Amino acid sequence: MNKTYIHFQAGLAPWTRRYFESTRAGWGKLMDPGEADPLPECPWVNWVIRRYDDEGAARAEVLNGANGAWNQYQRIKPWLRARPWLRDGRFFFEHHNEPTNFGALSTSANREATARYGAALTRILWEQEGIRSVAGCLGVGHPEPQHALQVCAAPMAELMRCEGMYSFHEYGWPAMDTGGGWWTLRYQKTLAALRKAGATRFPPIVITEAGLDRLLTGTVGGWMDANNDPAWYAAELDWYDGQLGPQVAGCFVFTATPNPPWGSYEVTEPLAWQMAERWNGGNGNGGNGGNGGNSGVKIYDKAGNERTWDWLRAEFGNVQVVPAPDGAAWRVVELREADGYAAILVRGPQGLRVARWWPEPTLPALPADLSTWKTQGVWAVAKPEGHCDFGMGGGDYYYPPNVGASWYWAQGASDCCQGWGMLGSTNHRHLDITFAWIDKPEPPEPPEPPEPPEPPNNEAIMKIEKAQVLLNEAQALLDEALELLA
Repeated sequence: MNKTYIHFQAGLAPWTRRYFESTRAGWGKLMDPGEADPLPECPWVNWVIRRYDDEGAARAEVLNGANGAWNQYQRIKPWLRARPWLRDGRFFFEHHNEPTNFGALSTSANREATARYGAALTRILWEQEGIRSVAGCLGVGHPEPQHALQVCAAPMAELMRCEGMYSFHEYGWPAMDTGGGWWTLRYQKTLAALRKAGATRFPPIVITEAGLDRLLTGTVGGWMDANNDPAWYAAELDWYDGQLGPQVAGCFVFTATPNPPWGSYEVTEPLAWQMAERWNGGNGNGGNGGNGGNSGVKIYDKAGNERTWDWLRAEFGNVQVVPAPDGAAWRVVELREADGYAAILVRGPQGLRVARWWPEPTLPALPADLSTWKTQGVWAVAKPEGHCDFGMGGGDYYYPPNVGASWYWAQGASDCCQGWGMLGSTNHRHLDITFAWIDKPEPPEPPEPPEPPEPPNNEAIMKIEKAQVLLNEAQALLDEALELLA
């Protein structure tokens, strides 16, 4: 998994810092933080911050549209200003939670008001405080596809202008794969409806609550009531993570540090470490073996200046070059920043075959010599000018510290570039790749040293020499006898 993070309801758990330091996971969600910056020891972590408000206040403000957004801002302004760290680019303030619970989408007038509220609060927080928003926060199973444009278009437009994100909640029961995408993966139906209506650009999507929830069938109950085995639940979450498209910045599993009545939903420490074992978005335990310190890779910015892995990770997120096994192989020798064209150029000698994979189950099967990392994907052959190119579309945009959806590797034994795409809100900014054949066979085993000679036996040597003398004398006598007989 590389997009599944943890929701913290009542403060951070005692193991939180160790988890982030081990996985280097890039996101968390925290409710009702104190005035201090949460977890300053882990400055790479981005946070979705939610302030609890009762349903009555939320209903009055959401259904009052833009005026309600202004009223909410005035009401919470002292709380926001007591937390100046919210202006930092790694923090996002979440709007009212699940307005769908009080009928915000039940009528056309309510849908219009909800959209105006989300757009206005996004704009107000950005212009008045420099704070980025998470808008929407729609409960599981919303919106209806035919209402997607009315509900989502206006806030999404403001979010793109104000560097925010749009949120859905997605739960399943009794497993994460509920079939049909009406509970989990519902966001995909919303984006499809918006595309059908003519939308071509979207803000990053976040699933700010996810997991297993028996409330879908009417009674409170979390994953422990479905199967009280952390390894089983981590595998369920891993499946869900693998279905999330490149537009999704992350999802947050509800919840560590639960308040009543959510105890059976708890992300316990054993579950957190089961998730860490499956984590391949970071550098720590459970990582995918990607070696950011690979000394054979040269990194250049678009001006031709040599750069470091720290620079690359800061600019492009936690992309990985996962090495082939030791020995001769196609190695990644150069990564070069580029923009202005929507394609990844993979450089290598003419005729080199290169594969690309992304999480799409209908990709065609790859030839055997390109199936070292994945068995499905697309492939191309390097042209006489020394490269092949793989075109990109809107689904290839991503926002660090997350990574892109695509992997690239060459035929046979090859390193693999994982997390490739192009940066959102840029002119197709990305990394081109160069492969070269590096013949580095493993050194042969040294020969076994010879057995030391036996110490000399002087008595035996003397007997051998005496025997040789007697043999020579006998040979002389034999020669004389033969002459006489002749």
